Amino acid sequence: MQGRRALLVPTPGQTEQEYLARRCRERNWASTVAQKRLDLARDLQGVEGTAGFPEGLKTEETLRGLLPILTGG
Repeated sequence: MQGRRALLVPTPGQTEQEYLARRCRERNWASTVAQKRLDLARDLQGVEGTAGFPEGLKTEETLRGLLPILTGG
């Protein structure tokens, strides 16, 4: 079963959005495109080739796992 699919268009200069979009693309969870190159008809077709976000992706669990890394403990 596939998760929800998405086309991510990070805001230029927002490095956190650019980073997260790249990571989602690398995992084949979403398709991405730079805002200045957006062609909605074309880019939405690319979404079909992605697996989508995994079912049951738990934000709280992810944050708990990241906290020790970010705080050094």
